[in-house]
Amino acid sequence: MLVSFPVGAKKKPVAIRLINDSLVEAPETISLTLEDPSANALLGPTNTAIIHLISDDLGGIIQFASANFNVPESRPFVPVIITRTGGLASNVTVHLQTSEMSALDGADYSGTNVTLTFAAREVKKTVLIPILPTPSLRASKRSWSTSPIRPAAHAWRPY
Repeated sequence: MLVSFPVGAKKKPVAIRLINDSLVEAPETISLTLEDPSANALLGPTNTAIIHLISDDLGGIIQFASANFNVPESRPFVPVIITRTGGLASNVTVHLQTSEMSALDGADYSGTNVTLTFAAREVKKTVLIPILPTPSLRASKRSWSTSPIRPAAHAWRPY
């Protein structure tokens, strides 16, 4: 790009068009170089510069919509809702897995171990945890836990 200075001008702004994306990413850099001054000008010692593009796309806070999900054991599944707030970036992941408490994996429910990926502007995911039919209804309620584990580096999970 050729930059021309009008008579008496000491500086000249140059527009560099940035393309916004929705990716959480490491800083990116652009190298700037001044070269080939006209015959009546010299380059100063600061004839190179670097522009650092800092990602302003946030992964957000990922958590369960509720601390408890209740469902009769006669239902085929329990919908578990995961929400994201404070960020709308794309390709944000979190892992979810079930673990036994008083309900038994394979007898009362089918264990789940899944990676959820939030697209740009996506703020809610629903995972269906299968509940297995029981030959006879038990007097006591069975329970299990689900937990998001190993959140991606760009997604923050409160403890």
